[in-house]
Order: sequence, then structure tokens, then C-alpha cells
Amino acid sequence: MRRNHLLSPPPEPACEVLLYPFLNRVGKIRHVAAKLLERTSPRDAAQYQNRVSEALAVQAERAGISPTEVDEHLQLFWSAVQRETGRLIEAQHSEGESA
Repeated sequence: MRRNHLLSPPPEPACEVLLYPFLNRVGKIRHVAAKLLERTSPRDAAQYQNRVSEALAVQAERAGISPTEVDEHLQLFWSAVQRETGRLIEAQHSEGESA
């Protein structure tokens, strides 16, 4: 029996999937912030926000990330989008004053 044990392959090491933080997806944050500013109504903006959240959540959950961790990443992502939206609005006001 020992001989068979020596011939069997070693057990596979456990792997851990790491999620690239949504907070670091700067291009996505800028894109979403700009799209939100283009929305014509609060309802339209909320629907867009729900679609983006759902797409990010599905992508992360398919990779094996827990729903709790996904929620944490989404909160940070939307905080970054809010900051970027404020920055874009401020930039628009600065451009308007310069013209």
C-alpha cells in the first residue's frame, strides 16, 4: 500500500481568488461618473447605477468572491464615483468661469 501512496500525485494546493479592487478601476470610475452626469433624470441615473452594480457583482461572484466582500467593494466603488462626479462638476464650473 505504501508504494501506491508514493506513486499518487500530491494533493493540489488550495488556491485563493483575489479580486482586483473596484476602487482601483479608475477608468471604470471615470466612465461611470461621466455617464451618470449625462442621465436626464434621477430615475434614469438610479437605473444605470443598479445595472453597473449588478454587472460588477455578477463578475465578482462568478470568480468566487463572497457577497459580503462584493458589497464592501461596491461601497468603495460608488464612493469613488461620487468623488469623481464632484470633480467633473467642479471642472465644468471652472471651465464656465474661464470662458
